Amino acid sequence: MTMIPFPTTENLILWACSAIALLAVVFFRRSVRHRRHKRKQQSARRVLERIKTLPGFPQKINYLRKIDPFVFEELLLEGFEAHGFRTIRNKRYTGDGGIDGQVIIGKYRYLIQAKR
Repeated sequence: MTMIPFPTTENLILWACSAIALLAVVFFRRSVRHRRHKRKQQSARRVLERIKTLPGFPQKINYLRKIDPFVFEELLLEGFEAHGFRTIRNKRYTGDGGIDGQVIIGKYRYLIQAKR
C-alpha cells in the first residue's frame, strides 16, 4: 500500500493563494454585475419620469428609440412594478436565453422579451 505524501508548506500556501484569488474574482464579477443592474434600473426610473413630461406621443416614441436597450428592458419592468405587479429580473442582460424578465399578473406568469 502506497502512502500519499504530506503536502509541503509551499504547496499549501500556493493552494490557499489560488483559492483566495478565485474567490476574489467570483465576488468581483458578481458585484460589478450587481452595480450595472442598479445603474440601469436608476436610468430606467429617470426615463420613466422624463417620458411623463413629454407633450406628445411622437416625442415619447422618439425619446424611447434613443435610450440604451438594457435601460429599455428595465423600463418595462419598472413600469409593471409601478402598476403594482410583481416582477422577476434576470441576473444578467446577455446570455439570458432571450428572456429579459418576468411579470406576475394574477395567477399567470408572463415572460418579457424587449425589443425597441
